[in-house]
Amino acid sequence: MLKNLVPVTKLIGTIAFSFWALVFNTPGTLIGLVVAEVVILAACGSFRRNVKALASLCVFAVFLGIIQLLGGGSLESAYVTGLRMLAMTVVFIILLTTTRLQDLTAALVKQIKIPYEYAFMFTAALRFVPDFIAESKAVQEAHPMPRSFRVGEYFQKDEKLHDRYSAASAQVSRPV
Repeated sequence: MLKNLVPVTKLIGTIAFSFWALVFNTPGTLIGLVVAEVVILAACGSFRRNVKALASLCVFAVFLGIIQLLGGGSLESAYVTGLRMLAMTVVFIILLTTTRLQDLTAALVKQIKIPYEYAFMFTAALRFVPDFIAESKAVQEAHPMPRSFRVGEYFQKDEKLHDRYSAASAQVSRPV
């Protein structure tokens, strides 16, 4: 459905949805906007690929609402803040899953007349977000959780080392 549209049309839709997210100021209308965006995402066939991203965004929206609430805002303003962020980010997920970045760059340069350097910087930043996330996951997986290591059990195997360990631990643990 959206994959056949010209990238400029998708950009206009993204800007329009973002504008509506800023203009709407009640939780009901913002929920309607988010639901409409999720339906569009599902109609594009990209819902299953982006379930984790949507779940993460929902968690972040709740976190943002809690920060708003703790900062002295009302419960309604907390809802509105979280839903606005969610509405504005889901529409960008739709844009990025239905548009190749090369096509987006070409549309920004040729049709909107943005200088190539700026268009390239914008799309390059979008391009490297998934790489940064994957790299972060790889680093987290490479650092295993520390396992418990009991020094005393290790030194009990060797009587000589055990005696030295006992003497050293007695010196360290005595009161000063």
